[in-house]
Amino acid sequence: MKWCVAHIAIVCCVVQTSGQSFGARALRSRQPMQFLVGADPQVVAMQLSTAGDVQLPLRLGVGSGVGAALNERMRIASIDAGNGNGLVVDMIGTQASNGIVVKNIGMSGTENAGIVIQSASNGSGTGLRLGGPPDAQRPTLGTGIDITGGTGIRYNALSAGTATALDIGGTVPPSRGIDVTTSGSDNVGGFFRTNMLGAALVGSSQSSAYADPPLRARVGVRGHAASNSAAASDDIVGVLGTVTRGGNGGSQTQSMAVKAIAEATATAQAGLVEALHGEVTTSATGNYGAIAAHLVAPSLPNSFGLVVSGGASVVLGCSDDERPPGLSTTMMNALGVSNTSTTYMHHARTSGGMSTRNFSMRGSTLPDLVAGMHHNVDIGTYSVIRVWSTAPGSVITGFSGGEDGKVLLIVNRGAPLTLVHEGIGSQAINRITSMTGDDVTTVNDGTFLLWYDASWQRWIIVAQQL
Repeated sequence: MKWCVAHIAIVCCVVQTSGQSFGARALRSRQPMQFLVGADPQVVAMQLSTAGDVQLPLRLGVGSGVGAALNERMRIASIDAGNGNGLVVDMIGTQASNGIVVKNIGMSGTENAGIVIQSASNGSGTGLRLGGPPDAQRPTLGTGIDITGGTGIRYNALSAGTATALDIGGTVPPSRGIDVTTSGSDNVGGFFRTNMLGAALVGSSQSSAYADPPLRARVGVRGHAASNSAAASDDIVGVLGTVTRGGNGGSQTQSMAVKAIAEATATAQAGLVEALHGEVTTSATGNYGAIAAHLVAPSLPNSFGLVVSGGASVVLGCSDDERPPGLSTTMMNALGVSNTSTTYMHHARTSGGMSTRNFSMRGSTLPDLVAGMHHNVDIGTYSVIRVWSTAPGSVITGFSGGEDGKVLLIVNRGAPLTLVHEGIGSQAINRITSMTGDDVTTVNDGTFLLWYDASWQRWIIVAQQL
């Protein structure tokens, strides 16, 4: 093998060749070539193999008057001021190749990066752009960034509370901003932290007519929905919690769509702790139905719309002088004084004591009773029934609608009325039993008091005013 050695000096250049031919525009050689530099040229500056490979053992500066620093292998500078590019890797025609590969990062145990993008001063440029130029349609990529390893992305702001770590979207928002998949116990898809002056997570779904919701300090998660739609039927949801359990799980499992926990651990706390607070407001001109809490459950024996456990009392409204002893003035200031709301319910059962200042029983009037037998008289859901007997001889053998423990007051406002003991004209569960075993008759303005016993399946006459 023969070498072509070029001795390059500062003043003169001597080229020694052997077996080469020179053309007008090319230097041809069938031998490997080395370019040596130095006063006594011994340092290899560049080497060309017969296969066309080029090796630069020293530093390379690309650009007019550009020289690489001692700790640099290559420096590119003097880029055109407009639409210039320092390094372009064209991958047209490739299917499974990489444009730039950086290997063995951190092998020495340091946190030095494979690629560092920095600026000499603060600016408005973009450190890394994936896709087309900013003024084009930005052609899409299959995957913008594919990371396998420890910390995927780490961002540090110049000062506390400034800048945006990650901004997704822009002129054409994507279908999904972030899609996170984790597995294993105790893994978290997203963990957001802030100090007490900010909100950890804000989720907003709103029409373009609205601006972003104002930030509220000391909020862990805020869900916001705002619609300016003119549709007659339009549902918006601020926060939605759903849970689905399938399979053959055990009887001790729990599935909770939303769980609210509030803890008070301060030794000198005089405020109010609420695990769940529902509040609704409406505009003065709007015709809305306002419900602070709406609970929906199927009508099944093992389904309940509301269950309160732990032995705590339930306050559905009370006057100030009747509020529970534990409901202090401080709490009432937060809940509102004179909370004399009205509670409506279909059935009410209690296994403990019941007391009330104002007790009332709703009444209804039966159609006029003509003389003769009347069976299975429907009293509906009422506890007081006014009976108008148009003629003597009106007889009732039973009432439908009996429930265990139900009290029924019969007020007769007409001709004499008779309740039949064990009248066979009515169904057995609707019949009446008198303690004497006799039929009972009352005159005008007389009353009967009956109580339904589910074990007997009878209406029992417990009192009467003839």
